Amino acid sequence: MIEGSFSFDAIQVNTQTNTLTINGKVTECEPKLFELLIFFCRNSQRALSRDELIEHVWQGRVVSDAAVNRAISQLRKLIEPEPTKPIYIVTVSKVGYRFAVTPSALTSTSPDNEVKQHPTTRKNKWLIGLIAMIVLIILSMITFFSKTNHQLKLTNRHVLTEQLGMTFNPYFDETSHTLYALHKSNNAAISKVVKLEQNGSSTPLVNDNFYYTDVVANGDFLYLARLSNLTDRQCNIVEFNLVTRQLTQLLSCGTSVVTNMALDSNNRLVYAYRESASAPYKLMAFNIRTARQQQLSFPDNSGNSLGHRIFAISDNQLAYINYHADKPDSLVIKTLNDSKSLFEVPLIDHVQSLSWFNDILLISAKDGLYQFNREQNTLTQLDYSDTFNRIFASKDVLFAEHYAVISNLYHITDNQAPQAITKRQASILQIAPSPTNDQLVYVESLNGKLSIKLADKHTSKTLSFDNTIEYVGNIAWSFDATALVANINDQIYRYDMTKSQWQKINHTFNTIHFVGFNADNQLFVSAEQNQEWNIWQLDSASSQAKQITFNGGYSFYFAESTLYYSKFSQDGLFARALITNEERVLVKDFALLQWRDWQYVNNSIIYRTNLGYKRLNLASKQTTSINSLAKYGRNLCRQSNVNQQFFCALLDNQISQIWQIDISESKH
Repeated sequence: MIEGSFSFDAIQVNTQTNTLTINGKVTECEPKLFELLIFFCRNSQRALSRDELIEHVWQGRVVSDAAVNRAISQLRKLIEPEPTKPIYIVTVSKVGYRFAVTPSALTSTSPDNEVKQHPTTRKNKWLIGLIAMIVLIILSMITFFSKTNHQLKLTNRHVLTEQLGMTFNPYFDETSHTLYALHKSNNAAISKVVKLEQNGSSTPLVNDNFYYTDVVANGDFLYLARLSNLTDRQCNIVEFNLVTRQLTQLLSCGTSVVTNMALDSNNRLVYAYRESASAPYKLMAFNIRTARQQQLSFPDNSGNSLGHRIFAISDNQLAYINYHADKPDSLVIKTLNDSKSLFEVPLIDHVQSLSWFNDILLISAKDGLYQFNREQNTLTQLDYSDTFNRIFASKDVLFAEHYAVISNLYHITDNQAPQAITKRQASILQIAPSPTNDQLVYVESLNGKLSIKLADKHTSKTLSFDNTIEYVGNIAWSFDATALVANINDQIYRYDMTKSQWQKINHTFNTIHFVGFNADNQLFVSAEQNQEWNIWQLDSASSQAKQITFNGGYSFYFAESTLYYSKFSQDGLFARALITNEERVLVKDFALLQWRDWQYVNNSIIYRTNLGYKRLNLASKQTTSINSLAKYGRNLCRQSNVNQQFFCALLDNQISQIWQIDISESKH
């Protein structure tokens, strides 16, 4: 094992100056990536698990496998000649990674040039260092053995709700010992506030046409977050008196918001708020007695930040998730009274919900249920199911929303029943029909794992991707159907239909949103620069980009001489003449939150509204409803470029129930 600085091929890793030199040029490298590279060099040719990397490189901090994978990917970009075909950091199946080169020692300062110390001085320093080390070991042992490890265990669990439809967002009121929730009879219905009875039934509490998004309670009073409709998402919070049955407006919770709420013992109602769809969420507190408002969190306003939306409160502590675009999400804990930050630590991604259980924070994530021990700073997985969503802990019980959805791909024809193309216990997330034949590509989620598939009316196959797919922004065909382009994990990949392989396309943008081709099969992207989203033409060979729009561009399609697009900060669908750059509005009332719910096909714009799908004929300028999709208006549908037929991802089954799970706590 080499302990000093390292050299392999044309790469030098100098641990004395903390510099990375590649081909004689000093290359910028983040400190954590530099530590990771050093650890690889010191442990070359040995399979290293992610746990070992976390222990030695992240010093045992709370880090997810996704965060380790992301760091590996970033390091590969720095040192690998072809990051998609690594020769230094290779993946070892079911283990982790191996540094597949043996570095040599990098020559450092010669011993003859070192400052010679007097033997007595060196001896004294050695004794002082030994004493200091012994003291540190003793203190560490005292600290370690004085801590109590609290380990939770999930024991008995049973379903509380028996009615059809979806019951979600549980809240247990300690004052009245009553469990409340929201309920929808089916996916298309609006959600209602219900009281859950002990026999498994539910009692509706409020009868109106608002869409309710959350409920918290305190004795005779409920506090409800609701929307006027699901398109505008104008949010407000009201108080409902269970005795008088009266509703009282309290405050606005913003625009384009689906807010969560929490209530503490000091009558503070904490909720998520944002001014518009382009603004990040921030956490606010409202004192029910005094009507005093207070901002609790201050999210980063740059880019497409989600801000702070998922949170939990306990006594005077506020825990929330801080979303990051370029690094793992983090957990922040603050005091409620003065918003003093106690600490922030990297955490797992894809957190769904937080809830305090005494001093332990329960975390519902995409891949299961976790406990975070604040004192030990450790994360332990309690349940490996990917169907947990909202959770609420109360004394020795956890109330959990247990959710599952199944949708398949269907061929829609007039006056006939939909014909199933896929028959899987999975969810269809995106659809893109081929421009030249009856094939289509789609994104499938099965047990929380994403894959990209190619199908026709009879068969389907997976387009193999080397790394884990965490996110697919969109996927699009070239005009001649010889290639696909996709935004995968915020990077651009091109799939060659002839070679049946993905190729990563280099670019200089921090964040990519949407990708596609024009009629000449040139590559275009929607990307962020200077906190604005616009559309750029990207030269895949040189990575050079040319800006096409200057006042916004989010999702887009090309015709021969026209660009059709939506904007990030403004409702509507727009057209820009590529020769004259003249812009015109095509659809005024298209909500920006529905940026994915439209397409350009056969000189028409097809887009979704609250009432179903509509077609704008660009030649006649006439807008008509699409009758064949009238009953599928809330589903994802796309029209084929070839035969004018529709394909839709139709819901086969969706269920959300409230489970009660007993929790036991052991101390050791």
